[in-house]
Amino acid sequence: MKFSAGSQLGFRAAIATLLAILISPYLHFSHGFWAVLTVIALMASSWGETISRAWQRFGMTVLGCSVGTLLIMVLGVLHWFSLLIGFIATFFIIFYIATSYRRAMFFTGILVVMIFDIIGKWSVGLLIERIAETALGCVIVVLVTGLFLPQYERKKTQNQFVGVFELTAQVAHELLAQSKIGKLTQKKSFQMLNPLNEEFLNLQLSLQHAQYESFFIRGWRKNTMNLVRELGIVTHYIGSLSESLPRLKACAVSDVLKYPLGRYRTHIAKRFQEVIDSLERKRVRPLAEWKGHNTPALKQKLKKLRASKRYQANDFLYVSAVIYYATRLDTELKHIVEQLQSQLSGKKES
Repeated sequence: MKFSAGSQLGFRAAIATLLAILISPYLHFSHGFWAVLTVIALMASSWGETISRAWQRFGMTVLGCSVGTLLIMVLGVLHWFSLLIGFIATFFIIFYIATSYRRAMFFTGILVVMIFDIIGKWSVGLLIERIAETALGCVIVVLVTGLFLPQYERKKTQNQFVGVFELTAQVAHELLAQSKIGKLTQKKSFQMLNPLNEEFLNLQLSLQHAQYESFFIRGWRKNTMNLVRELGIVTHYIGSLSESLPRLKACAVSDVLKYPLGRYRTHIAKRFQEVIDSLERKRVRPLAEWKGHNTPALKQKLKKLRASKRYQANDFLYVSAVIYYATRLDTELKHIVEQLQSQLSGKKES
């Protein structure tokens, strides 16, 4: 019987919570609910994300509670001071909860100390117990998430890579299509790039979580980080093209480049498909690099245009930029295909 992702998460949370409730009394914790709350707060959809959050939770609990304890020890028992620090901590918890889990947990630790200080029960002994119970909750949730119906982040990233490259190919195709008909503007190019940048950021976040799962899988980590770095270079060239192509709209040379850019659009679409096929572990033979910018016919047309009255210096700067980034994009994609095919060959041989 196959359970949905939500059901699996619910089962893992219930089992981890039950374990925390059963184990805490045997360790003689006076505040066993801290371990339970830690388990509930840390439960995430994948093992990698859970490990990441557990590590941050434990580290920031130690740091935040220690800072809060130090403030109380230095300044003494002043309830108005505890209220003020608690007010500030609450503000920053809400401020950071959606953007920085680590910082939110740091201020949560300080808030807990201030609340107990106002009640009149905080001590160094409670600090040690708070740290111990948080550690217990972290260990339980990491073990349960990794052993019971585990969901691995590194498997998810494979599909994300394909999705990002498909979106990148779509953006590149649209940029070239719009520039060919003279309708590409700087505003439109930025609008096309925004979804790509968001997807790239989501991929980087997933990979941060996946690294915790692959701590001992050095080959996977190395290959994945290389691919991320090269994907970043590809998106850089796409961004540079999006800045250069709109400049051709008013240039005298734009008509001269229409034919080679049309050929390039077909070529780069095939190149992106090679990357996607390689990510899906299919065997491909990479195309030769794009040489449409280096043909005698284009050189002759540009030479005549340079000698004519229609020539302006900036026109050829924009043309040079477009040709350079288009060529570099093709070369980088070809390099990615060759690397992926090399990895595929190595796996098949082994």
